[in-house]
Parts: sequence; structure tokens; C-alpha cells
Amino acid sequence: QWNRDTVDLSAYANDTIRLRFHFTVGTNTAFRNDCAIDDVVVRQTPTCPQPTNLSADSINLDSALITWTPADSGGTFEVEFGQTGFGLGNGTRTTTTADSFILNNLQSATTYDVYVRDICGPGDTSFWTGPLVFTTPACDTSEQCNFSIELFDSFGDGWNGSEIAVI
Repeated sequence: QWNRDTVDLSAYANDTIRLRFHFTVGTNTAFRNDCAIDDVVVRQTPTCPQPTNLSADSINLDSALITWTPADSGGTFEVEFGQTGFGLGNGTRTTTTADSFILNNLQSATTYDVYVRDICGPGDTSFWTGPLVFTTPACDTSEQCNFSIELFDSFGDGWNGSEIAVI
């Protein structure tokens, strides 16, 4: 599970601080000794807080509604999107004053990454929120069918990394 947290350390200005991470070993899991910590950053608290709750709704063949919760009201937001894996600065960028935006002219059966940030003023932007990852459907809902596929492992090796593709 990925947890993102922000801690205000301004009360410790001009002091030396130590970061300590503590985890509890679970007993009912095969991964009870696994713990991973990465992407720890200590930086000055931004003056422009970033949006939260980035989500995609009404995902269609060629469009999706992207929504978020602004940290402040009345802001301007920058939205950047592209096919999964694009680098920030290399996607399609646009600005809006609303807390939602409709992405149009998308390709069907394609996975996209979306990022949003707040523009609080000239030269004052929040950190990017994202990526939000979503996939456009391959065909209209009216053309889709439900299938049940029964599989069994006749060899007895737990499928041993095999896969099946349904096209």
C-alpha cells in the first residue's frame, strides 16, 4: 500500500531533525517481514498547496471527465495528460479555472496518465498531483458482452506463470 503524507516541520526551524520509520510485523501474511520506504523528500513547505482526490469519471471511447478537490477556492489549474509513461512537460497541457476538465480526442483501448497542479500566482505553482491512470474502453458499452470462462490446471503446477488473453 502506498501512503503519501506531509508533515509540517516549521516548528523545528534551525534545529537538527531525524526521520524515523517504524513498522509492525504482521503475523497472518506471507510477507510479514517486507517493508519498503522510498521517495522520502524533505523540502520547504510550498506556498501553493496541491489539489487532492484526483479521479476519472464518465470514461468513454474518446473522452473522460477528470475531477479533483482544490486546496483553495478560486484558483487556476494546469492539467497535463498523455499516454501512460509520458514525462511531465511532454504531454498535452491546458489550464482551467474549474475543478474538473473533460479530456477529448482520446484513443480507445488506451491507458492515460493525468496530472493536475494549482497555479496560485505568477511563478507560484503547487506540486503536481498524479499520476491518475485510467484506460478508455475498446468499444461502446452497448457492443460489449459478458463471458464466463472456466479454467482448470490439468497439469497441477498452479499455471506456472502462464497467461490467457481474451480478445
